[in-house]
Amino acid sequence: MNHNQILQSIEDLCRQHELAVESLTRNQLADAIRQALASGDFCRHVSIDHNRQTVTYIPYAAYSQLRVRYDELLAAVANVIPGESRHDTALRYIREREQEGVTNAADHGQPPAQREVVP
Repeated sequence: MNHNQILQSIEDLCRQHELAVESLTRNQLADAIRQALASGDFCRHVSIDHNRQTVTYIPYAAYSQLRVRYDELLAAVANVIPGESRHDTALRYIREREQEGVTNAADHGQPPAQREVVP
């Protein structure tokens, strides 16, 4: 074997090793997900955006915290608008206020304020 053939053999062995590790990791992750779903420790959330359905599995502890925050947001809607759910009204309020912020900032020659994203 010449030097180039040896290098090629080493590269081939390294790539085979990487593929084996990647496959093992993928299989281990799939097993962990199956076990978590079987234990019922997750809440299944389905959302549809632009005719595309996405399924997300959220741990119950995180889901409970999100639910409390969402319920608080809906309870803050004091005036129920006929034909709108509290969710729709809250969403409309937020969008209107955000648009005002963008418009007001643009009127004053300033970029909209940067906000921290809170999970």
